[in-house]
Amino acid sequence: ESFDNWRKAVQSAIIGSINPWSGATLQHDETWYWPDGSKVQDAAWHSGETAHDSCSFVENTSGLLYGGSCGMTSYTLCQVALPACPAGFSLYRGYCLLFVNYTRTQSESITFCEARSASLPYPRSKESFDDWQTAVKEASAGSSWSGATLHHGDIWYWPDGSTVQGTAWDNGEPNDDACSYINSKNGLLYDSSCGSSRYMLCQGR
Repeated sequence: ESFDNWRKAVQSAIIGSINPWSGATLQHDETWYWPDGSKVQDAAWHSGETAHDSCSFVENTSGLLYGGSCGMTSYTLCQVALPACPAGFSLYRGYCLLFVNYTRTQSESITFCEARSASLPYPRSKESFDDWQTAVKEASAGSSWSGATLHHGDIWYWPDGSTVQGTAWDNGEPNDDACSYINSKNGLLYDSSCGSSRYMLCQGR
């Protein structure tokens, strides 16, 4: 599961048709390793690869590895190590998320998430909204509460105090309710009565 998430993240970071270097290298024991010392699983490779070369690159359309001569030139893609997610949470495109497969009201969901030092989900910036939206869709098995709530009559805010941009909503939304949920199929917001019962999705801080 973590490899699939990594592969999707790499594909989303690659611009155009470039094939950047990967961290997988062939070591003296004839075994391929990642930079953290873990072995490269067979599923990471494109069919028929790993045979003769000592370095590797990521194919842009599949996110799978190809062997390559270490002396050739290719594009660079850097990866920063992120802090580990809290217990029970999984990392999706830089967001630590926990989907809970039972329903609660919005206030009950907030209490549940806060007990785990988390909140209802929100994007960390306008620029990262697309990644957040994709992460939420990948993490969810059903439509769940979002962190967006209505304040002062007509302004919607995320839990960090930033305003909710119009592109976060589906067409015709929001209407007259004060809470919101995320459609797990399209990643867009819909308003909802705060007393409704919906799935919970917690986002680690």
